Parts: sequence; C-alpha cells; structure tokens
Amino acid sequence: MSAACHHVNPEDCATFVEGVSCILKKGGTYMLTRALATKGKGFGWNHFTKQQLVELFSPILDLGTFRHSGSVEGDGSKRYFYTVFMRKKK
Repeated sequence: MSAACHHVNPEDCATFVEGVSCILKKGGTYMLTRALATKGKGFGWNHFTKQQLVELFSPILDLGTFRHSGSVEGDGSKRYFYTVFMRKKK
C-alpha cells in the first residue's frame, strides 16, 4: 500500500493512521511518500517533522529508513518530503 498524508488535516491524522492499520494485514508493507518536511512550504499542504511521523506511525508500524528528498515544483518553489517504508507489526 502506498499513500501520501500531506493533505490530511492535522486533527485527522490519528484517523488516517487507524485506516492504514485496518487495511494492512499483519506484516503488510506501507510506503509513506511525500509527507512534506517542515522546511517546505505550500498552500494546502501539511508539513511534518520526522519525529511527528515517528510518533504517529510507530505504535502500529515498524518504520524503515527515512529518505529526505526535494523537488522543484511548476512554480519554481522547492518542496522537501519524506519517503519511508513501514511494516505492520505482527
């Protein structure tokens, strides 16, 4: 399973994580991508620190290595984001 969470409202993050947990079988893999890092900026995008993502997902998922990347958007601004593979705890 793969999904981005940067459009999830902060108050809905716990519900989002519960949804991921419900969908995955034990040992199932989830790839979080484009969870925007806090130094990126953009309208309608929620930004997360690595620690916030760890706190949200680590109770139900074993987290792999975080990859921190950047991209240049169409408007010329640079966005920073995380990608991390996770596995549902057994």
